[in-house]
Amino acid sequence: MGKYHVEVCVASARGLRRSFLRSQWFAVAWIDPERKYCTKVDARGGTSPVWNTKFVASFDGAVEDAALHVEVYGRETLFLRERLEGTASISLREFLTKLDRSPEPGVAESGSFQLRKKGSTKPRGFVDLSLRISDRAAGEGLAPHA
Repeated sequence: MGKYHVEVCVASARGLRRSFLRSQWFAVAWIDPERKYCTKVDARGGTSPVWNTKFVASFDGAVEDAALHVEVYGRETLFLRERLEGTASISLREFLTKLDRSPEPGVAESGSFQLRKKGSTKPRGFVDLSLRISDRAAGEGLAPHA
């Protein structure tokens, strides 16, 4: 297997925990822990932040445990303290299988993925993502994102 390219849009989150102090939300996403991407801060302070932050990452398809990791953080405006609200890990194996079977140069999917607190099975809301995976470099023969 060769190198794969993933276009990710971290769109929004929903069902996040309300707090006594108004939280500002942001997310951090990565495939390679050496290259993390951060969304802008949604300063509205609600429980359904919107980011629509896009990034492109590459990974070696030989890695069986390739995954997209997303962490959602809340920042309290009064004390500027940050707390991890929840994490989601999305295996890329399913996308690679679809890509191998597809006659198209790329596979696109959108979905909501449950956020969980680290070390717990308790749900903490959802993060909405769209992904497009390709075995070509970004922009090489791919249709625009819908």
